Amino acid sequence: MTKFIKLFACLLLTGTYVNAQTIINTPGTGVNWNMDSLVAHYPASVQWSNNQYHLGAKIIFSPTDTFSDYSAAYVNFDSAATFEFKKSVVQINSTAAARWVAADTLKSFLRVRFDSAASVTINGLSLVHSNGISFINSDAILDQLTMRKTHHTGSNPSGALSLLNSNLQVQNSGFYESVRSAVTLSVNSGSSIKLKSSVFRNNGTANGNYPQINIGTANPDGVLIEGCEIHGAYPKVGGLAFLNVTPADYPATVRNNTFSKNRYGIAVNGRGIQAMIENNIIDSNNIEGLPMQGGSGINILGDSSLHIVAVNNQISRNLWGATIQKSGNNGSPKVSFGRIDPVNVADTGSNHFFGNGFNDTLYAIYNNTPDTVWAQRNRWDYETVDSIEQTIFHHVDNTSLGWVLFDSFYITPPVDTGTNVRNVLPKGNFATVFPNPAVNDAVVQSEKPMTAIRIIDINGRLISEAKLKSVKAYTIPAYNYAAGVYYIWLTDGKQQQVLKWIVTKE
Repeated sequence: MTKFIKLFACLLLTGTYVNAQTIINTPGTGVNWNMDSLVAHYPASVQWSNNQYHLGAKIIFSPTDTFSDYSAAYVNFDSAATFEFKKSVVQINSTAAARWVAADTLKSFLRVRFDSAASVTINGLSLVHSNGISFINSDAILDQLTMRKTHHTGSNPSGALSLLNSNLQVQNSGFYESVRSAVTLSVNSGSSIKLKSSVFRNNGTANGNYPQINIGTANPDGVLIEGCEIHGAYPKVGGLAFLNVTPADYPATVRNNTFSKNRYGIAVNGRGIQAMIENNIIDSNNIEGLPMQGGSGINILGDSSLHIVAVNNQISRNLWGATIQKSGNNGSPKVSFGRIDPVNVADTGSNHFFGNGFNDTLYAIYNNTPDTVWAQRNRWDYETVDSIEQTIFHHVDNTSLGWVLFDSFYITPPVDTGTNVRNVLPKGNFATVFPNPAVNDAVVQSEKPMTAIRIIDINGRLISEAKLKSVKAYTIPAYNYAAGVYYIWLTDGKQQQVLKWIVTKE
């Protein structure tokens, strides 16, 4: 009798599981569906009550059928309910932001799928406690999409938004508190994505090794991340990661973004990625606090097929400013943070490294490869060669490593105002230099008593400097300088002037 009861209970539970999900296939006759027509045709599964819809089924929109919604529809989804769109046209344009919400926030509702959709346009949609959205062989334009508290169950893709052989444009959107990544392009994704003006905040609530934006492979159209904010809260979760392990190369542009409080800011790993990283703020990506496991503002790991150029970024208060590592036997990544004579005309430097380090030691750049890393025309924690050298780990520290070439760097003229604060003084016109061009001595003659002078070469390197005791004439031994163009910066403490000076040789 006991065995019979147990068997009956097992059959009852099994039957309940099998019948828990109702699946509805629309007829595929070219019908344009909306929420109200679903209520009319499938009243057992779609209801309207108390100014909101309730969905109790998986509805699969068959080829040639379309779905359009222009309302501020509030839809409650049962845990076994969702929408799937197959070769259909989807257009959601809700100025008041439609909301698709799990009826049971502990269980979430099934993943929304676009499979070979003919066209997808979404403007104003919020998903809360869903299992995410998948795009498979589908191109889409997404504007003002919000995804909050995206769950992860079973074999679902790890990203709240995932792509396979699809091309997406996403803008003005927000991704918050996903269990894993917010956006995922998996290995062999065959996809491209443009993410613009969007916010990624506190994704990775499971606190696993899932970056907020996780890019595996991409098609030749590549990846654009522009104007986004990527802020973290969980120690194991990185900001933006590229990991390409396939033979397919692709371009990536990361510009005008802010990365903060992640395990790392940007990681470019693998092979074949041609990345331009420009105009980003990469600050305080040190949340895990373990320098042997993360904390880089920019981390680059791969072989010689990786080509990375970084310009005009603020890289600050990370455990490491930038780390470069070699993997495999096919050479080291080709990395440049600026060159005087650039191979790429955009490779102009202008990065600002400051405050990166731990244990009272600064690490602006750590070159852990045997090859050269270019880093000219940048700003650093200090403004002298010897001091900057202390913030860089390379051949000087370990002869098996390559060099970091930082010999050209920006300096800020010091202005003593008597308040221990550097101020920008107005420009003046009080001095001349003669002869110009010069072969031997040259004299700087001033109408005002000069208090400081600096000589800078055409590449921005500080050649010499001196504090002056209110003199109106200062002699420069031109024979000590190589032939070329120089700039003489002067101040009388109240104004400043820059003179162009040329040295020639007989």
